[in-house]
Amino acid sequence: MNGVHIDTHGRRTLGRRRCAGLCALAVLVFVTAGSVSPDLGLRVAAAQEEVVRTVGGETLLKIRRVEVEGNRTIPVDAIARKIKIRPDQEVTAQQIRAEVQSLHKTRWFIDVKEKLRETDDGDGYVLVFNVRERPILQDVVYKGNEEIKTKQLAAITNLRKGSAFDVSLNRDSVRAIESYYHEKGFIHCKVTLEKGDHEDDREVIFLIDEGPKVVVTKIKFEGNDFFSGPLLRTKVVTKTRKLGFFGGKFDPATIPDDIVALKEYYFSLGFFDVKIENDVKQSKDGSKVQLTYTIDEGIRYKVGEIRFNGPRVIAEETFREQLKLREGDEFDERKLNADIAMIKAAYGKLGRIFAVVNTGSKYYDEPGKMDLVFDVNEDQPYRINKIIVKFKGEYPTTKESTVLDRIPIKPGDLADPAVLKLAKSRLEGSQLFAGRGQPGTPPSLEVKQIDDEQTETAAREVIRAQYTDAPAQNPIINNSPQGDPFGESLSLPPANWVNPRMLDLEVGVEEAQTGRLMIGAGVNSDSGLVGSVVLDERNFDIMRPPTSWDDIWSGRAWRGAGQQFRLEAVPGTVVNRYLANWRDPYAFTFLDRDVSFGVSGFFFNRIYDDWDEQRLGGRVTLGMQLDREWSLGTAFRLEDVEISNPDVPTPPSLEEAVGNNFLSTVRTSISHDTRDAAFLPSEGHFVEAAYEQAFGDYSYPKFELEGSQYFQVGSRADGSGRQIVTLRGQFGYTGEDTPIFEKFYAGGYQSFRGFRFRGVSPREFDVTVGGEFLTLGTVEYMVPLMANDSVQAVVFSDFGTVEENVTFRHFRASVGAGLRITVPALGPVPLALDWAVPVADQPYDDRQLFAFYFGVFN
Repeated sequence: MNGVHIDTHGRRTLGRRRCAGLCALAVLVFVTAGSVSPDLGLRVAAAQEEVVRTVGGETLLKIRRVEVEGNRTIPVDAIARKIKIRPDQEVTAQQIRAEVQSLHKTRWFIDVKEKLRETDDGDGYVLVFNVRERPILQDVVYKGNEEIKTKQLAAITNLRKGSAFDVSLNRDSVRAIESYYHEKGFIHCKVTLEKGDHEDDREVIFLIDEGPKVVVTKIKFEGNDFFSGPLLRTKVVTKTRKLGFFGGKFDPATIPDDIVALKEYYFSLGFFDVKIENDVKQSKDGSKVQLTYTIDEGIRYKVGEIRFNGPRVIAEETFREQLKLREGDEFDERKLNADIAMIKAAYGKLGRIFAVVNTGSKYYDEPGKMDLVFDVNEDQPYRINKIIVKFKGEYPTTKESTVLDRIPIKPGDLADPAVLKLAKSRLEGSQLFAGRGQPGTPPSLEVKQIDDEQTETAAREVIRAQYTDAPAQNPIINNSPQGDPFGESLSLPPANWVNPRMLDLEVGVEEAQTGRLMIGAGVNSDSGLVGSVVLDERNFDIMRPPTSWDDIWSGRAWRGAGQQFRLEAVPGTVVNRYLANWRDPYAFTFLDRDVSFGVSGFFFNRIYDDWDEQRLGGRVTLGMQLDREWSLGTAFRLEDVEISNPDVPTPPSLEEAVGNNFLSTVRTSISHDTRDAAFLPSEGHFVEAAYEQAFGDYSYPKFELEGSQYFQVGSRADGSGRQIVTLRGQFGYTGEDTPIFEKFYAGGYQSFRGFRFRGVSPREFDVTVGGEFLTLGTVEYMVPLMANDSVQAVVFSDFGTVEENVTFRHFRASVGAGLRITVPALGPVPLALDWAVPVADQPYDDRQLFAFYFGVFN
């Protein structure tokens, strides 16, 4: 037995007399304390009077030595430091109990028991603590890890010196280390326990054989006739090594995922019998892997008969006329989903929000043919009873009206899921709430049915509001005991009215971080190098100034109304612009439509080839969205335009403008937009016509018309790889009193490629003076070069002219090619590189072979 002995040479405190009454009292006190064993109490009962005494009602025992029994691996000195009782000390039962508890708190022991033993000469007691050790981990060692740091492995195992020793935990750690190595591409890694696999061990030593890091160098496809290998590589989870350094980690667990992904892709296009097998080939050292997927595509199924079950409210033929997937077509899941959406949208317009459309298939014995069945449950119409806005989180800053403004539905309206989807899109697109890249829970719109009694009351309110047009009070009729003989007919809805059920609409939103500080830079062939610093607040409230410091620190000041406030600084080598802008997208309602209102102030200067220009001014704008495609806009502009450093000799039109010029104009525009995307659209058009009238120091009219039409002329079977033809045109005319700084110019990467910025213009004394008439056109064809559509090639022709009056005497044209490179980290606008050569120009034009745009913003 290992133990600790704390000896005493202290003097005795009582004479050697035996006192039966004192011993009995000692037994009573120690046993009834409930924390010391009866054995200890019996030993006390036999004690002599000089070693046991009572002071103030407490029994004191003379402890001559303290010993520890049962310890095997924990050092004696370490245990002794945890014991406060010392030799030649009188102790109580409470003190002994405290020592037991203290030893338990060390977590070194599974059990601790105390006992008293009389000394050989009978002059006191030996206090013995019998312990049963909890195994303690004395050290953790990792051997053989070169690629993964020890610190990372320690975080994985969570084994620490001084913690509990557990063989099962050590074995689990082996599996955890191997799993981590496998995730990192070391699939041959093996980990063994050099120590720590036996109960008697107190060290853990992991022996790690990392093996080589395995990377995928090539993914091959065999038997794929319908789809190309590069396209199929974009569908699998496994990726190949890039440039010898990036990606390509091999994980055998992803192979089944690859096969599932490939099958799903083939199924979506009607290859229902496809079979796929895989083969893995490794290099001699096991560090490189080549994957081969062998594909038996089978037959692509065609649609035979298309049947409808269930339509009654809407005629079946209405749907058939609009189907994208028709009888005889090869199966295409995208088209089928579009048809399902079309059918549900038709019922949604009738308020049948819970209409269900399911599809089923029937396969013929003849391979490659299937019938398609649309099962329709039309349900019944519903209208909105009330809209309830619920904010997630405490003390929301945003006003409820800010949410309701963005919901294009009101009580009494039919519950159209398409409108609800638009409302959700507006809430997310406002950037006021979580969703679309903003952390948190995206907006939710949930419809809830109300009980029959509430429905009847709400429906009557809807009928009364929409179909009753009788005077509120008519003293002649109201005084008649028969009432109004026509009153009932006036309050009835039309014959085609269907009494709907009512729904409550619950809108849940979580406020997002609406203030942003964005820093970026860009360079292009027109404006040189520019920086950008933007402070943007999307949830501004101009009517909510701070009333205390707490409003400022908590972020409640100037926030909550969904207005937009923006400060922008764009310094550059050629162009400088500074802007402050405030806009309320839902300032007021006119003709039952929302109208936006904005105010901005700006400072702008630019160094042109022929003069320097500086503008200081402001703008007031109004905008109205007539429907999803049509919109109106009006802008009132005031500017001070300063022209300096003119070229010499100076043309009269430029000389007249040198100095300060006051400019005031009103511009009205109307636009029609059916594009399917704001960036790189593939279908639809955008047309805008605008008329601007200047008054004051300058009085002239300006008319502008521009439009773009997009045609998708080809794509892969799954809809990717879109080939797009774009037609663009621009027409402009301005009055003869238009100052030189407001006339038309052309040239540059967004205007007329093949010519420098403002390189297409009438000239006087070799100075570009602008024209009163502009007409430009573009034909462009874009085709993807990469299977993931990240790089696209364009070929184009730009043509048109800028003239002093309406004529085509100096017509120009260019042809060229370019690249569009989409880098998600740089934003949605692709990098643009264009090369163009004029094929028809004027001797005095400024030509430019290469035009480009690069930008990065955070």
